[in-house]
Amino acid sequence: MAAAAKVPVLMASVVGAEGTHWNLAQISLNKWIPGLSIPLPLNLVPFPSKWKIRVSPVFSAETMMNFDPNEREQLKARSAGIRIKLQRQLADERAGNT
Repeated sequence: MAAAAKVPVLMASVVGAEGTHWNLAQISLNKWIPGLSIPLPLNLVPFPSKWKIRVSPVFSAETMMNFDPNEREQLKARSAGIRIKLQRQLADERAGNT
């Protein structure tokens, strides 16, 4: 979407939000709607937790202008690179290497 709109992309990772609700189970609705499940939380009010939010440098609009939104392979490669970078960022956050 960013390539089609020729707008910059801001990457951010969040660590800690997963601790606000504890789930007892997942109610699967795959029989009726594929991929849909509803969590059954232990708590109705979120537990307090410390969040770390890290914002990465922006991919500029000029960078996004170089991408043709119809070139699927080019966009897949770029999005895979972004996912890898975010995953590394999350791993560093969890390890405390910030």
